[in-house]
Amino acid sequence: NQAWMHTSVGEIRADDDLCLDAWANTMPGDVFIQKCHGAQGNQKWTFDKDAGTFKSDSGNCLESFAGDGGTKGLKINTCNGAETQKWKWDTEEAVAV
Repeated sequence: NQAWMHTSVGEIRADDDLCLDAWANTMPGDVFIQKCHGAQGNQKWTFDKDAGTFKSDSGNCLESFAGDGGTKGLKINTCNGAETQKWKWDTEEAVAV
């Protein structure tokens, strides 16, 4: 487990100066953990509290997935209202619902 924060400039950032970073030409696309660069772009995320979604700067949604062997991860994908795209975010933690 890691603690993540959603900063005032839209980064989803860990304490160790790492940010969620996403880019892709096709969906679903990969999400990476990269050093925060402060330029927003592919590290900018907007949380829609009503929909419970995090959208990338390109307008795609952050999505959780379970892979083979019980692995878990994140992707970006076209927003479609799926439960795997809904997040609960508060001052303590964000979890997939």
